[in-house]
Amino acid sequence: MGEFSTRLFVESGAKVTSIEMNGREWYDKMTALLGGHKNWTPVYAADLQNALVIIKEFGYADLVFIDGNGDNRFAQINACYEITDLIVVHDTEEKGYQWEKVKSIHTLRGRRRPSRRLY
Repeated sequence: MGEFSTRLFVESGAKVTSIEMNGREWYDKMTALLGGHKNWTPVYAADLQNALVIIKEFGYADLVFIDGNGDNRFAQINACYEITDLIVVHDTEEKGYQWEKVKSIHTLRGRRRPSRRLY
């Protein structure tokens, strides 16, 4: 959960589910800040494996915004290919985030469902 990005999505009126895995203290701060919004569902995941299970159970999402841990951001992206056609990733200029581990969209074509959008 990003203090500004999550607030932007939530206050726009969109239905938002946030998965927090950076720590319980940050999760508690964000739920205190935004907890009054009925369109927002915060979820705490203790670690990457827990977060990946939650992502796989999630179902379809119109958009996934990834701003999680840099050391495993590639795994978050790879997991989200299965639940959305649109992934937006924060901090792509950061060289240490192991971008080379992000699976190419071309290697996933057979596993993805056809897009319902024109880009």
